[in-house]
Amino acid sequence: MKYKYYKGSFVIGKKADGTPERVYVRGKTKSERDEKLSEAKRLYARGLQAGDITVREWAQRWLSVYKANVSENMKLQHSARLRYDVLPAIGSLRMRDIRPSTLQQLLNEQKGGKRGTVTKLRMTLRDLFGAAEVEGIIERNPAQRIGLPEMSEKARRPLTETERETVWAVAW
Repeated sequence: MKYKYYKGSFVIGKKADGTPERVYVRGKTKSERDEKLSEAKRLYARGLQAGDITVREWAQRWLSVYKANVSENMKLQHSARLRYDVLPAIGSLRMRDIRPSTLQQLLNEQKGGKRGTVTKLRMTLRDLFGAAEVEGIIERNPAQRIGLPEMSEKARRPLTETERETVWAVAW
């Protein structure tokens, strides 16, 4: 069975050899093709890349470029959050396919963790996707309005008199 697609393209410049550099789109119907073509032109006019960069590829570039001047400890923290929380869940997805609901679900799955850890993960996501927005890889930052999940804080018990005396004895 042969599938029929309607193809369209527009020129965005010239290659080194002088041939035109084009952006290609296709659709199953003429109207779908025209829609995709106008969207590609709109994105190109705004300076956005219509590429298929994955979250994993962008995260590696983001760490090496945007976090090059932070302390070694901070680099390790960002790297660990990406390696253990973000990349296993969404690393293979394209940047343009990430929605706020995807990131909110990722945070909601961290409910068993500590509030500080989840807050730092949200900060990493906001930095990661904010830089992608500035770079023109995505049109909007999907991490901008994600919220922290409801987390149950464990109640702390007060120290007993004996424990308090021990703490003071060790401190002095």
